[in-house]
Amino acid sequence: MQVCHQRRHLQQTDDLTRSATRVTSAREDQRIHRQAVAALQATSTSNLQHVQDTLDVPISTRIISRRLVECGLHSRRPLRTLALTPQRRRARLEWCWARVTWMTEWRNVVFSAESHFCFFNDSQRIRVWRRRGERSNPAVTVERPTARQRGIMVWGAIAYDSTSHLVRIQGTLNAQRYVQNVLRPVAILYLQGLPNAIFQQDYAHPHTARIFQHVLRGVQMLPRPAYSLDLSPIEHVWDVIGRRLQTLPLPRTNDQLWQMVEREWRTIPQDTIRTLIDLDVFLHARGGSTSY
Repeated sequence: MQVCHQRRHLQQTDDLTRSATRVTSAREDQRIHRQAVAALQATSTSNLQHVQDTLDVPISTRIISRRLVECGLHSRRPLRTLALTPQRRRARLEWCWARVTWMTEWRNVVFSAESHFCFFNDSQRIRVWRRRGERSNPAVTVERPTARQRGIMVWGAIAYDSTSHLVRIQGTLNAQRYVQNVLRPVAILYLQGLPNAIFQQDYAHPHTARIFQHVLRGVQMLPRPAYSLDLSPIEHVWDVIGRRLQTLPLPRTNDQLWQMVEREWRTIPQDTIRTLIDLDVFLHARGGSTSY
């Protein structure tokens, strides 16, 4: 009996200690949580300013962050998505269903695209509060900016079993430069080395000029719906390279940035590329944005 009494006394002491050290009540915790859910893209500082007006005790940003983590919310960088209308979603979904029976055909597809790598990206400073598994939730995504920043443009192509050489594009990309610097010296030779190759490129203006009807004569093409960058696995590759660049020292010149991008391109494992060529991911999105 004495032992049980001591245990109850210790438990009551622990409860009192925890309640004494916790500066927010359950009601205040619920208020912090409701504010974060109502404005998922708000920072801890803005949440603090909103909550402090209705609380009687001073609360730091660290405490607010701790309360949000306790209820399952975590501070993460938002997924950047495309602006998709219902018509665009329907076109994307129809494109996927038209090729739902493809199996080995995907191993013949060559996905190509350009990408612009910048010295920095202010959008990376934005952080949102979300739960695990909610990365594609529209409430916590940010639409991609279309304005160009200082950096370099590159072209590359990937297939199931290989990748092309990476091309650095000097100046503004136009139809003539695309043919002279990309298609004839790199892309055509790469396609000729792959049996039954199916070539895919986006609908950028230099890719739709009439000159390509002659240059790409005899090459089987795979069309792609508009506003569907994330339906091409190579866009995921650009994302992988971009994430790796963020962990490296900031380059000082365009030449240094090119060397870093080209090195990362060469070191991406082919197994990683194979895992990205997955139509099921697009079908599960039902025409919406994928996790790219």
